[in-house]
Amino acid sequence: MEMEEERKEFEDQIPERERIGRRKRGVSILQGFRWKYLLYLLYAGVGLVVLVLLLDKVIMPLYTKHGREYTMPDVVGRKLEDAQAILKAHHLRPIVDKKVFSTEYPAGTVISQNPIPGSIVKSGRRTYLAVSKGTKLVEVPNLIGGSERDAEIKLRQSGLVPGEKSYEFSSFYPKGVVIAQSVPVGDSIAFGDTVDFVISLGEIPENLTVPNLVGKSLQEAKQILLKMGLQVGMVTYQVNNDLLPETVIHQSVPPDSVVDVGTPIDLVVSVVEPGNSGSPPPEGAPQNGRREKPEGTPRE
Repeated sequence: MEMEEERKEFEDQIPERERIGRRKRGVSILQGFRWKYLLYLLYAGVGLVVLVLLLDKVIMPLYTKHGREYTMPDVVGRKLEDAQAILKAHHLRPIVDKKVFSTEYPAGTVISQNPIPGSIVKSGRRTYLAVSKGTKLVEVPNLIGGSERDAEIKLRQSGLVPGEKSYEFSSFYPKGVVIAQSVPVGDSIAFGDTVDFVISLGEIPENLTVPNLVGKSLQEAKQILLKMGLQVGMVTYQVNNDLLPETVIHQSVPPDSVVDVGTPIDLVVSVVEPGNSGSPPPEGAPQNGRREKPEGTPRE
């Protein structure tokens, strides 16, 4: 309280004019500070604009070589060395991104590129290339001694395709066991190649009973005959619009007949009359009762 009273007494002793002058000087100093602050902000804004323009018009064009654009050439299917030379001639940067197996393109050939051909790109653009390592080779598994199903599973697991199946009588291997294969065990062949194999029909019987094939498809009838040790004889086509194409409608030897091993069984198979269906007749089907040659009989 004493200090407050002393301050009031001191102010009362200061002339009124001097107090007014002090207030004006304070206002003037404050206004000057504000103007300087505004000028600093103005300078900073102008500097930022200049920097942006400099980046946009000078630095970035130099970095990206703005204005120099090229059409991406197509190098798919070319040897890697040729593809690299072509891209460099267009001021582009070829980069081998990956190497993959391919059955379509030889080893060392470009199989894809990014960006794609025809794209408009800047000079110096990186172009990523996928290059073929050629056909993948796989080792042929051992099929002999296993079942037909086991052989198919082994081939597919190895990246191979089960091929044609044939049947032979065997006094050593039981019925249903694979007794031979078209490619030797351990050989290396292309991924996706086919391997044929032979299936045992077991011991040679004295005679066989003919199955009923009527109503079955031609393909199914052939398989049944071959698996039994009978021969597919002459196949004759006959127009029948009431059945599916290639349905067996007659067989030369009646069902349940007892015949010798390798006896040929002729078949009559349906075919749709031309123009009666929206789809064409099956490939190889006759127009007027043409016959197919008989297929080979199982070997003894």
